[in-house]
Amino acid sequence: MKKLKYILPVILCICLVPICSFANSSSTAAGDGVITSKEEVIYANVSADGTIEKVYAVNVLDIAEEGLITDCGDFSSVENLTNTEKLTLENDTVSFTASQGRFYYRGDMKQAVLPWIFKIEYTLDGQPISADELSGKNGLLQIKITTDKNESINDGYFENYMLQIQFTLNTENFTDIHASKATIANAGKNKVISFTAMPETSCEFSFSSKVSDFSMPSAQVTALPFSFSFSMPDTSDISEQLTALTDAISGIYSGTSGLKEGLVAITANSNDLTSASASIAEALTDLAANGDELLYGSHEILSGLQQLSENLSQMPQLQQPVLKIEEGFKTFNTGLEEYVRGIKQLATSYTAFDVGISQTMNGIGEIETGAEQLWDGTKTLYEQTNDLPQTFQEEIDNLISSYDKSAFDAPSFTSALNTKTESVQFLIKIA
Repeated sequence: MKKLKYILPVILCICLVPICSFANSSSTAAGDGVITSKEEVIYANVSADGTIEKVYAVNVLDIAEEGLITDCGDFSSVENLTNTEKLTLENDTVSFTASQGRFYYRGDMKQAVLPWIFKIEYTLDGQPISADELSGKNGLLQIKITTDKNESINDGYFENYMLQIQFTLNTENFTDIHASKATIANAGKNKVISFTAMPETSCEFSFSSKVSDFSMPSAQVTALPFSFSFSMPDTSDISEQLTALTDAISGIYSGTSGLKEGLVAITANSNDLTSASASIAEALTDLAANGDELLYGSHEILSGLQQLSENLSQMPQLQQPVLKIEEGFKTFNTGLEEYVRGIKQLATSYTAFDVGISQTMNGIGEIETGAEQLWDGTKTLYEQTNDLPQTFQEEIDNLISSYDKSAFDAPSFTSALNTKTESVQFLIKIA
């Protein structure tokens, strides 16, 4: 009796373990079937304002061995799509007998939720209007759709899936169509407007059109793991120009060091004034010449960045970081022009000073102070731009890697207990 007292609780615990925890195991008891992989296609019906009304999953199981199969899902009901075999649903566990091959069944989800939240708004001639009221209407129509993250669902879908949202407009009813963030394609007498939401991005899209006798088929939303196959334009020319720029800045830095040392020599030993002054004039002349080369290189880089931005005009998510670099470089270029202009003015002024240096030492202190400031500024410029080519390439590499989602393995949407899920995709219909 004492042994029985301890054995019964153990048996009870084993019986309470969810069947699904064994559903995808390759080691099974006699008579049990074996699932090698699972695919899920999640279908959803969304109302015209973005409310999710119904979600169901088509489950595709690859069965390696015939027998009793169990799968998991938060389903309210299930339906066999393969044959007439009865499916049993109990405690979020689906069980049935199946032969080797692919087996399809549908499961209606208990909760109508998705990894994304949708909101759709309509205006006609500038006034808000519901979708139900639009039927047969005429006027200037605007439709705005926003997408956001559903915090209650696994983050992986929002962070790794790309949304494509498509509206189909009959050109007999829709004219003068404008959609700034969309790709517009012809499909017979229809215009297909496609918006793309990148992973980890909450988006707002809109389009407008003149409409007569309004009617529009359901919009379609497809959500798939993001696959990066875009090749960045060749940036080697820009990298080479950046290297030339940093080399020129290094030359100017060396020149300002010589200028500073020459002025120190003037104040320290007036007997060597003439020789030191000649060195200063030569250094300033070299600085002015290097400044022209520096400006040329800077203009070439700016032109290259502008060309790169134009090449990326069809991919705004990649274009935006390049535009920011371009704007920053424009500011740098403006400052550089002022800097070179100052060097040339100093060289011109010093030439006149050098002619009369034997007659006067007035103002030498101010020139030394200005040269010290010039040296400090050039040193800062050199230190901040010395690794510019490497930094530019790292930014490009980081930009590309931020869109590489190849390592993501999508979890089962129907149940976290399913461990053999290989793919999950979403097909969403907006009424």
